[in-house]
Amino acid sequence: RGGCIRVEIPSGFQFVHENYACEVDLRVTGASSSIASRHLECEVDSTLTKLNLYMVGSVQIYGEESGSGQEYQLIVYVYNPTAPQSAADWYLYTYEVWTRESEYSLDESTMTGFAVINDLWKFTVSNPNSVQNGNVDVTDVTIVLNFRDNVKDGDQIIVYAPVGFD
Repeated sequence: RGGCIRVEIPSGFQFVHENYACEVDLRVTGASSSIASRHLECEVDSTLTKLNLYMVGSVQIYGEESGSGQEYQLIVYVYNPTAPQSAADWYLYTYEVWTRESEYSLDESTMTGFAVINDLWKFTVSNPNSVQNGNVDVTDVTIVLNFRDNVKDGDQIIVYAPVGFD
């Protein structure tokens, strides 16, 4: 094993895992493909709030001090809290070695997350005239959105149509 990236998430969130093994998407920013999973080993601790991503094999992540100018994008997969909660900090640490000893610490970053609100209670789209022919304009569509909380002045609701629909 080489270096390690550690991500710590707020209480209430849980990393998606299978027997504490996890998956991530790590890539050079703008790259069309991620670093191959055979070069990464991802594990979640027993609290399900700490993820360790180990570099294995020949993969090397070059930091800013290398002069390479590369930036990376890391996507981790989590389950959201089951109840509303305020925004809280997420932490990212990098280590030169997989054992995560403080003398091998490279970087530490804090990112403020988003507040978690109540979910959408109901979302339906119906076609009252039962128009079901392809490539035919449907001029009467009913969209119903029911929220658990009141929609207030200044709130925005944005609904996107599936790809290929206008």
